[in-house]
Amino acid sequence: MDGFTFSKATDDVITRIRKTLNRQRSTLNTKSSAIENKFLVILNYLALFELATLVISLALGDITQDLPNIGII
Repeated sequence: MDGFTFSKATDDVITRIRKTLNRQRSTLNTKSSAIENKFLVILNYLALFELATLVISLALGDITQDLPNIGII
């Protein structure tokens, strides 16, 4: 095997490895994006729950103004 044939064979191997790595990287990016989206959805629900709790707490505070504010919710 001469140097040119060896160089071409090495370049072919490197090209296949790069294609495989790019495919794997793309798969991992897709999976991490899906996990991140699920996490953000959970954070959105948590923020809505906190906002609803705050509104309810303020409404109950207005209803029970004569009672000392003990933080019902």
